[in-house]
Amino acid sequence: MFEIKLFGIPEIKYNNKKIVFPFKKAEGIFYYLLINKTVTRDELINLFWGDISEDIARKNLRNAIYRIKKELNSSIILSPQKNTLCIDEQIKINSDYNQLFFSNNNILEISDEEFLKGFYIKKSMYFEDWLYEIRENCKRERICKLKAYALKIPNIEEKIEIYERILKLDKLDEVAYSNLIKVYSDDGKYHQAIKCFHNLTDVLNEELGVEPDETIVKFVQKIILNRKKFLNEEKKENTIIGRKREKNVILNQINMFLSHNEYKNILISGEAGIGKTSLFNSILNELTSMEVLCLKSECYKVDKDFYLKAWSNVVEGISKYTLKNNVFIEASLINPLRRIFPSFSLQNRKNDKEENVFVPKKEEFNARIFNNTIEEVLKNILIKITSEKKIIIFFEDIQWMDNQSLSLLIRLVHDLKDKVMLVLTLRNDNSDLHKIKNLFYDENILKSVELKGFSMEETMLFIDKFKKVKSIEKKVKEKIYLESEGNPLFISEYLKMANEKSNFKLINEKIASVLEGRFSELSKNARQIINIMSVFSRDVRFDRLIEISNKSELELLEITQELRNNYLIKDIGTDIVSFIFTHSKLKEYIYDTLNFSFKKIIHRKIGDIIEKDYLNSNLRNDIDTLSDLIFHYKCSNEKLKMLKYKLDYVAYYLDYVHELYPKIKKEKSVVKKLRILDRESVKTEFKEIDGLFKEIEKIYSDELINLENAKYLYIKGRYFIRNGEYEEGKKYIKRQILISNSLEQNENAIKGYKQLIFMTIQRHDINMMRIYLESAMKLEKKCSIKYEKGVLTRLLGLYYLMNGNFKESLISFEKAIKIFREDILNISKYVLNIAACYNYIGEINRREGQYIGADTNYQMAINICVDSNVRRGLEIFYTNLGQVSMETNNIENAYKYFVNATEYFDENGTLWHKSIAVAFLSYIELVKNKNVEASFENLKIAINLSVQLGNPYDIGLVKYIEFIVMERDELICNKCIKELDANLNELEKEAIRYFNEANASFEIERLDRLRVIN
Repeated sequence: MFEIKLFGIPEIKYNNKKIVFPFKKAEGIFYYLLINKTVTRDELINLFWGDISEDIARKNLRNAIYRIKKELNSSIILSPQKNTLCIDEQIKINSDYNQLFFSNNNILEISDEEFLKGFYIKKSMYFEDWLYEIRENCKRERICKLKAYALKIPNIEEKIEIYERILKLDKLDEVAYSNLIKVYSDDGKYHQAIKCFHNLTDVLNEELGVEPDETIVKFVQKIILNRKKFLNEEKKENTIIGRKREKNVILNQINMFLSHNEYKNILISGEAGIGKTSLFNSILNELTSMEVLCLKSECYKVDKDFYLKAWSNVVEGISKYTLKNNVFIEASLINPLRRIFPSFSLQNRKNDKEENVFVPKKEEFNARIFNNTIEEVLKNILIKITSEKKIIIFFEDIQWMDNQSLSLLIRLVHDLKDKVMLVLTLRNDNSDLHKIKNLFYDENILKSVELKGFSMEETMLFIDKFKKVKSIEKKVKEKIYLESEGNPLFISEYLKMANEKSNFKLINEKIASVLEGRFSELSKNARQIINIMSVFSRDVRFDRLIEISNKSELELLEITQELRNNYLIKDIGTDIVSFIFTHSKLKEYIYDTLNFSFKKIIHRKIGDIIEKDYLNSNLRNDIDTLSDLIFHYKCSNEKLKMLKYKLDYVAYYLDYVHELYPKIKKEKSVVKKLRILDRESVKTEFKEIDGLFKEIEKIYSDELINLENAKYLYIKGRYFIRNGEYEEGKKYIKRQILISNSLEQNENAIKGYKQLIFMTIQRHDINMMRIYLESAMKLEKKCSIKYEKGVLTRLLGLYYLMNGNFKESLISFEKAIKIFREDILNISKYVLNIAACYNYIGEINRREGQYIGADTNYQMAINICVDSNVRRGLEIFYTNLGQVSMETNNIENAYKYFVNATEYFDENGTLWHKSIAVAFLSYIELVKNKNVEASFENLKIAINLSVQLGNPYDIGLVKYIEFIVMERDELICNKCIKELDANLNELEKEAIRYFNEANASFEIERLDRLRVIN
């Protein structure tokens, strides 16, 4: 038996043995005979040899017939008459061509491939014409049979597949397009129907330059109207069904809050899909018409390890409200938030300079020094807003809230009771549930609203009200209740299944299957894109999605529109086009279904895209970007890159705190540094980084590891030095210098030496300061970095100043200023260093008793910073200005300057010389304000600070002021003796000893003046 395949690449088998013809024309003759059954010799000669003499042509034909018979080993070709050839009908031949034209076989089983695909005979034009005609006949026959089959079958998915198959055969078939549009419309898939129409329009216009038939156009216009109606109904149906009792409980508490009565904050808890978000949003909608400011934020699992991420949207909402309603917020409050929350917008302020010298009224200034941490800043801003209207803050999924955000939440709700109310949601399958509840219940300020699954009766009501579904029998409703256990999300999904299938049959499957149903309608491209989107940490930027998916912008626009229309994603209203999932469970489900390799690769690709933006743009100071990099490189197991950005992340929080006069980043002002990382947090971060180093040591080369290790040692060493733990810090910095030198990283080695120099300044160790300075300056000459040259020249000036060599000191400071000012292109970066030089020149003036010059130079330092919107360093400059005022007996100005100094000390997190400002405030509180309690509290703070840093000058000054204060007031004297174990007779001697150690014995005479001021 012959098995002959003519669709696609042709293949002939005889008794399962493949037949290969010796030449193309012999093969072509055989195919021609198979199709036409009977032909004449003249017909074949004209078809294959029409361009040569008849004798040669007949000879060639005889040879071809002979070779065919020989290869087939069969008398399949007969010659009933001399000029006639035919196929022997007695021989059994099975071919796909015959199945298409002469059998009742299922058309779906017959290939759509081209007749004799790829078969070609040179210089046989007539054969090519015949081949084209047969191919067109085959296509028409296929289309005709496919259309007939589509009309018979009831299954919608099969119908769609068939019409799509027809359009692959003939992209200009308007009837097929029309039928497909109708199928989509009947199935409620309006988006696909409209998309199909647009495809038809494009094809007709491009190929024929015509528009679709008017009948199709009118039909599609009707679909568009139905779609709008459908979407409006969907919106109406999104209103919450059930939960009336729970909603009333919540609204009752909100009304109590708004009417200034006793109220409780709300915690909505329950399992995933139970309806927390629906109830949450329903409450929000109820409040839109009320005179209350609603702020909303969603917590994500990936943010749990990143500080204050949960507050980003709340702070952004505050920013928008203050801008829209012209609520004036001082720079001292705006700047800290912009440091952590870049979305917080600055307002135009005319009184910026005046703010820098703000003096609180006496009754507003309590004994303790302002502790301007993030909660205090937010509290002050919220107080401003609540003077006009009350605030309700909505937090969703607080089980994913980081500890700092949660701590801030608790403190604010305690401090702002009656001004701010909270509405929170929490998954009750989270291990932190009881801990979080207890934080609130301790003060009895929280009302828990626990959502449970609907009862049978409530489920029936939910089904009836959900949407227009085809009639569902009671037993099916009961089955839905049993399978869903009353979970609204699952009930909704089962109802969608019921609505989409006429012969609805409930399948007993777990949540995975229910959620998978949400994605079953998606095209292949849409499924690929949503898989990628699920790997992003939070929102998905459109430009990044283009890059990672390799789709064109138009393709991706179409795909994301499909995802929107299926209510899987929604837009975020930001300048950069971005999306989020409509429900976090959808994102989690998709992500969990992806295989490990896919997730790992996509995480790495996303990380690489974000890294490219981070390295090539102004995102280097964006903490959100750093946290995203850490997350994606952690998930892709890129441990070295994770370590690199983990170090940058920690350095971000410590940089400004641990650099006294840092270089200013481009287009960034030095703003308030919030002490988010307390000692325990820093310890935790260091422990995690230590673990990462142990892991990567087994994988990467020493050189790569050493680069990151040097960075880590620097961060660690600097941290301990600035906190007064000098020996620990010195140990790390020396190792960092050693590694940097071995890698010929001279600039990094200089940075290490500068930290050791700062340490010697704090300890007043002049000899070691000189040694470290010389080492750093020697390295600077090798690499010739202008900034480092200027800084080291400034530090050399400080070395001479500490030695009492004022002449050389002044020369060095003036030289440093010149170096910084010569670098015109980068001068804005050196603002703080130039200001520091003027400050030190002022210190030379003060020590020489030239108070006018001192005052002028300190003011110069302050003005340079204020004019450049730089707040760093002002704490030192105001302290020195206050000290000059004290020495010239101008206590009013001194008080003003020291108060400003303490604000900036807390704002910038600086400890250096803070004890001086606080000690003088202790004196002024006693002598000028007669506030014994405030004086003693400040004195205790000053003593602790001076001891912590161990600087002999600071210790000497604090001890001498303690001596004067004790001498002047018996009550404070007794307190110091009792609580501080102070000895009046020894204090003066100790102060003199420390001043001598600091080459500052001249201070005794000047401080003695304080003993006689009234």
